[in-house]
Amino acid sequence: MRYCFFILACLAIVSCRDIQPFEAELTVKGYQINGTVTTENGVPLDSVQVILYYNYNLMGTTPIDTVQVYLTDLTQVVDVAVYTPRFEFVRQLCLNCLDTVGPVPRFQWNGRDNSGRMCPSGKYLIRYVIDNVIVKDSPLILEGRTTAMTDADGRFTITNDRLPIGEVVDRYDSNDQYLGTFEVTPTVELLFNKFALYVPYSLIVTKDRITTGVFTL
Repeated sequence: MRYCFFILACLAIVSCRDIQPFEAELTVKGYQINGTVTTENGVPLDSVQVILYYNYNLMGTTPIDTVQVYLTDLTQVVDVAVYTPRFEFVRQLCLNCLDTVGPVPRFQWNGRDNSGRMCPSGKYLIRYVIDNVIVKDSPLILEGRTTAMTDADGRFTITNDRLPIGEVVDRYDSNDQYLGTFEVTPTVELLFNKFALYVPYSLIVTKDRITTGVFTL
């Protein structure tokens, strides 16, 4: 399932030249993308934003994240925060922010860290804690964010922690309506941006292999 965003982006492209096919080579644990971005004359382009999207397969129409969090006493400490899969703190969503007992709502996250910076695409966890007891970690997939930036040689790398291939998550819209349970597929979308020139590219990554290639803008 791809976003309409890419259709609109393709229509808005000023130029899309000679993007060389990616190929899988070398070994790595999990997934990795190594790329180089150049002009059509082969000049490396630095500071190109690499925006990452995912594709999904529908796995079911019943949520799998069904553990309910309850607040039974207003003296209990409610702590809801966003973490990476390595349990690195990202953003505080709630700390004793509830004033009624009962079910704790499912919190949404705007994709920014505690300093207001946009986080890269990838898998994250919303952790619900009551009185220092971890009740559950709800996984979510953040996408459409700048995930890498080319260096002076036009190179960029997207590592395994940004490529949650095979992860199965419940997805909700901006109105908190359940959309379905989806699996992230090996087909990913890269959108390159420099000077308001957007060039999309779709590729299939292979597990335990580094996928490499060259793009021209």
